[in-house]
Amino acid sequence: MDIEHGAGASPSGAGADATTRRRHPSRKAKGGLLVVLRDDHITGELADQLFDSMERSYDEHRIGSAFRYVYTREEFDEILADERVFKLYATIDGEPVGMLNVAMDIDAVHWLSADYFRSRHPGRTVYYLQDTFLDPENPDGRAFRELMREGLRIGAEADAVVAFSTSRLLLNRRFVDLISRFIRSEIGATLSETDSHTYYEFESRPEDHISST
Repeated sequence: MDIEHGAGASPSGAGADATTRRRHPSRKAKGGLLVVLRDDHITGELADQLFDSMERSYDEHRIGSAFRYVYTREEFDEILADERVFKLYATIDGEPVGMLNVAMDIDAVHWLSADYFRSRHPGRTVYYLQDTFLDPENPDGRAFRELMREGLRIGAEADAVVAFSTSRLLLNRRFVDLISRFIRSEIGATLSETDSHTYYEFESRPEDHISST
């Protein structure tokens, strides 16, 4: 498995039946039992809880990033129903506390150029890690590590190139350095930067207008 990331922006009953739900090893987390689950299609109360956590998790990005990271409910529900996307979520004592989605088809990520990745990796499968968040009221770091560990396992089993992106806010907090060390310790892969996207602006005032005549 190869890992790459972009330095620029990326957006931003419960659950499926027993035949599509997969349960992963649980770990005793501070304050409760941590479990990572996978659903092919999430609906109902669980979808409500995850959407609420997503909104609160990305709240500072509303004014801290030019890119819109917070989904509308319709956009979020479309991802939860998309069978091309593995939905991974962590619970502590049955309460959802975090999420990580793995797009198994680069065409499922509408803000990415599939042609870009296909030209970089001809003949390879490309997975994309997206929508990673922890509930700000329960930011257990072990939940994040277990979600990432499962996402890496899925990519490794498919021998895929795995891509992700992050925001300037997180870059400033050395988030990528932490992820790079985690990936190296888990699977021995080296993280490489693939692209970036930067926004620019300028003020245009009437008194500064230069006439062409």
